[in-house]
Amino acid sequence: MGVSSIIAINRLISREVRYSVRHANWASELALLPDKSVDHALCSCSRVGMASKLVRVTRGWIIAFCELEDVGSWQEACEENECRWFRPGVIIDSNRSVDRRSGQWSSGVEAVITMWSGEGKPAHSADGTGVFMLPMRRPGDKRVARIRPIELYMEIVRAFSGDDDLILDPCCSAAASGVACLRRGRRFLGLESDAQLLRIAQEWMSAEASSTTMEDEKRRQLPLFPDRLDDASAREDKP
Repeated sequence: MGVSSIIAINRLISREVRYSVRHANWASELALLPDKSVDHALCSCSRVGMASKLVRVTRGWIIAFCELEDVGSWQEACEENECRWFRPGVIIDSNRSVDRRSGQWSSGVEAVITMWSGEGKPAHSADGTGVFMLPMRRPGDKRVARIRPIELYMEIVRAFSGDDDLILDPCCSAAASGVACLRRGRRFLGLESDAQLLRIAQEWMSAEASSTTMEDEKRRQLPLFPDRLDDASAREDKP
């Protein structure tokens, strides 16, 4: 995995490709990245333990989503790694409800951590109050609950990065962050350890890069088993 990962990373850094979404554990994969090799990090998960590794590989903003009770831990990690701390933003999600497993109310509020790990004056074009109101889902909406709306990522990518910047998401889930990067003209490196979410991420990114829908992308894929190729061709030949 090490050699193939290094090759993929180098192709992305050298701008041979626009994106890479990899099946990998963030801890082992971040260790392969050179120092200050990505422009910014946008973390779709909240793992304070990755802070020092993100500081090493990032030369600009580190943006992370976390529960409100974890904000203090992120601030401590920021100070320990000599980063510059900014007041967190807030995401309000009115779609949350009671967690069926625990019987407790799911938190409808998340914090948006903003840390600067680069040199010089931090640059951003964020405006407003730093409060992101997520839209209500319509009845019958089948979007995966763990995937944040792409509009949220689009706004954050716009505000905290520039054209052709390389953005890392060490736990990218279904890669909504990556799709936002492509739409904003940024490059993207996504890591995901969950095989099911990785499959969704790769299909979505491939469709976005080719300006098609995920459904079109699936139609172009060959069957999993070679002996089914003839059956697939026969169906296509029928009027």
